[in-house]
Amino acid sequence: MKKLLLLSLLAISISVNAQKGFVSNWTEFVQAYNDKSIRSINLTANITQTSKLYLDKNYSNILEINGNGYDWNTTIDTAIVRRYASLTEANQGIDMQLRMTNISFKGNNNMLLYLEANYGAKFEGCRFYNFGTALGLFWAMGTEINQCYFWDNNIGIELDYAKFSGGSNSASQSNHCIITNCKFRNSAGDFANIKATAVSGLQILHNIFEGVQAGGDYDIYFDDANSNVVKEVTIYGNHVEHIPKIASSFVKLKDGIANYGGTYSQYDCTLIRFETFAYARMIVSNIPFLTTNTKFQSVGGGARWQFVNLPSSFTPTSTTRWIGSMPTQSRFDLLDSNGQIPYIQLGNRKL
Repeated sequence: MKKLLLLSLLAISISVNAQKGFVSNWTEFVQAYNDKSIRSINLTANITQTSKLYLDKNYSNILEINGNGYDWNTTIDTAIVRRYASLTEANQGIDMQLRMTNISFKGNNNMLLYLEANYGAKFEGCRFYNFGTALGLFWAMGTEINQCYFWDNNIGIELDYAKFSGGSNSASQSNHCIITNCKFRNSAGDFANIKATAVSGLQILHNIFEGVQAGGDYDIYFDDANSNVVKEVTIYGNHVEHIPKIASSFVKLKDGIANYGGTYSQYDCTLIRFETFAYARMIVSNIPFLTTNTKFQSVGGGARWQFVNLPSSFTPTSTTRWIGSMPTQSRFDLLDSNGQIPYIQLGNRKL
């Protein structure tokens, strides 16, 4: 009798807590999530996910999940899912704004989030440990990722276009996202801290990339996927504090301008690999320091590079600064080796 009473009281307690949006275990979390009158769920203890969480397809309000610093443990493959069959169907839920703050997510080489159709998601103050892909964002426009930590994920953040019916690299993109003030740590065998495919208006600002030397392949991997509406990317003010295996930033752009600058890179590495087969431009500016053997790589005869305000010790025409062929028809606005006399070089002509 006492045992039944205790169980009954426990059930009531779970129900009351979940109804208020304060949860201490997965059962309470699911109950709170299923109550659509609750738009803010708060963790009051570490929780372990025991079932896949499907985000409602037609939900168009703000959904806030605040971790209060607690852990969210999950080994479930693709732990949180929002997926659609078509662009028409996805339009029914595009106005949802998912907000996740102050949660420490811990995985086991699984995928934490697969999110389609979301305008204005925000991830702030979170931590992501040991995922195959931590944040998978597809047709997630205007997403903000700020002051998050990423530890040993094969891909920390993936921004891509949704592949459902009617989607394409010009119709279902994750445009105008911004990644700021985050710290990424990767190890050998990891692919990229940030992987972006066919994203217009992406800004990657003021982040720290670290990890083991000869660590992951890339810090940033940006591919326009031959989209006719992707013309730019901005990568600025970041710290590179390790040696990526291939390049810190890979940029593939068919047309338009890539703006890269303000980077502080501590070790010899390939800082930028730029690939274009038309006449896209890579503008590299305001870099205060380059190690002696920092290199660049230009792939495709149409690449047009512009260097502006780099260290006076940097000579862009030196073959030791390039992997493979040095680009032609480029522009350099620099200072001489004494750091005193400015000069402009256009192709082979020095002014």
